Amino acid sequence: MRKIISLFIVLALLICLIACGNKNGNTSDDPNLGLWVAVTGEMWGLSVEVDDMFGAGFTIELKAGGKCALNVDGSKANGNWTLSGGAFTVKGGGLDSSGRLENGVLTLEDVMGLGLTLVFYKNGINPDAPASADGGDTGVPAKVLSEALAWWDGEWYGYWTAESASGKYADAKGGARDCYAVIDVDSDGAAVMYLWDDKTEIGTVEIAIEELGGVAPMGSAVSTGGEAFGVPLERADWILMPTYAGYEDYWGNSWYDDYMEFEGLYDTDEGYMRYTIVLRPWGILWDDIPEGKRTPDYDSWYVGENAYAKTMYDALYQPIDGVFIHPRLLDGATAGGSAGGGTASGGDTGGGAALSGPTAEYAEKDTFFIRYPTDTFEFDEFILPRIKAKDGSVQFTMLLRSAHMNRLEEMTAFLDGYSGYSGYSSETLTIAGLAARRVTYEDWGDYYSEIFIDFGHSGGLDGYIGISISIKSDKDFASTWTPEIRAILETIKVVQ
Repeated sequence: MRKIISLFIVLALLICLIACGNKNGNTSDDPNLGLWVAVTGEMWGLSVEVDDMFGAGFTIELKAGGKCALNVDGSKANGNWTLSGGAFTVKGGGLDSSGRLENGVLTLEDVMGLGLTLVFYKNGINPDAPASADGGDTGVPAKVLSEALAWWDGEWYGYWTAESASGKYADAKGGARDCYAVIDVDSDGAAVMYLWDDKTEIGTVEIAIEELGGVAPMGSAVSTGGEAFGVPLERADWILMPTYAGYEDYWGNSWYDDYMEFEGLYDTDEGYMRYTIVLRPWGILWDDIPEGKRTPDYDSWYVGENAYAKTMYDALYQPIDGVFIHPRLLDGATAGGSAGGGTASGGDTGGGAALSGPTAEYAEKDTFFIRYPTDTFEFDEFILPRIKAKDGSVQFTMLLRSAHMNRLEEMTAFLDGYSGYSGYSSETLTIAGLAARRVTYEDWGDYYSEIFIDFGHSGGLDGYIGISISIKSDKDFASTWTPEIRAILETIKVVQ
């Protein structure tokens, strides 16, 4: 019955939604502005799964000036919205609906006249989600980014060069140097950029992204704090102005897609250096840019060794001896990193420092990687992928969790559901540098360690937000949590 309802709703909405127009609006301090994500639904007295109805999600991005952008299962349209005393209306692309927006909850009633009620949370986060009993992570979903903010979030590659320099830094003048960056973006447009080159860390810079600024759809950004080359940065010391192909600036220069070039000044008592940094998202080719403006190692490494086709982590981790890699990228491979969107994170995948003897790696959907010792464990796929001990003492199955399948608060509730079982216990921990929760319980003579590992990002509306690993033994709880099993888990790597 629910499948029929879902199909009926999707067909009705797709017929009515017509994509049109461009982004509009002005800046505003209205706290209601931003991306609202449908999380629950009800129709004809029945609870319906939003994810079943809209595989690619249902979102409304409220913009200043009463403008909005609708995205229903991948079909996009622009529209208008109003709010008065909590009464909310939205119109656009054939959608004409009303409801309430108050206390951080948006409700649309009788959507398309179908008797469907949808509840939206800003960025998909329930404002009333209770704290966990132990004061730990509540399991609230991570950021959900607008299309513009998502452009900034992730891994970057490019180069930096010094046009002029004096004193102690005179030798820096001249040639370009490859550089790399990871940008972590929050749903409100605040971001942190971690920047480094082959030899050392360049800096950690806080930036503020303005979606409606600049010349390109992804907006612009300015520095708000942090430092680069050891010198503190203040607001607008860096101005990041992405461009698009065909754009021509005031001086007649033509620019490129997915490209930003910005300047800074390194000025101390020992000399100064005026530098330029050029960045493009990791993984795209630079063939549209003249050879003289490409990265120094573009032909020999980025393209020549197909580095661009790998994650930045895989491209940099072992193939280049002596190259500095920022802890933000390495995460579990060196001290000091943290999991987040746009990077490859996790433990050692080059054989597993804590594993002895021969190993093999299992990879799923180019997202999740885990290594195991082949002398004591083997892989097979019985309903779900699993790794099992050759002596039959223990096995664990793995299931990737996607943003539209299981929200993080649902995973927390799922694990809480074992609290009535014999031998139940719960703990929060870190696995391969990633936040995780583990519960134990006994069921029909088998002992379980049920684990959910949080990838630390939203995964978008159809990406992967984490993985469930169910470790089972018919002996005892200790067999589900041995040093060897922990060593296997510490090899986990996630490409985000």
